[in-house]
Amino acid sequence: MPQIADQFYWGHRIHRLGLGPAPVPPRRITAAKLARALAEIIENPTYAENARALGEEMKFEDGIPGVVDIVTGRGAGSELSVGVGGLSR
Repeated sequence: MPQIADQFYWGHRIHRLGLGPAPVPPRRITAAKLARALAEIIENPTYAENARALGEEMKFEDGIPGVVDIVTGRGAGSELSVGVGGLSR
């Protein structure tokens, strides 16, 4: 149940990806709606299957260079590596 900031976005994103039920806005929540959502998460095996499949896809992503590009604005993410000591070339 989203409460603030980006939780609303992520709740809808999770639902669109088939990873969980549609989020219930706080103003519309009832005990029955919350119980239905929790039951759906527990009883719907598709959510777990979709999460496993997405996790497998994400294993092969190398997001660090892209993040470095965004954060530094240098477009040099593919030339930098991040280690315990921080960024290096």
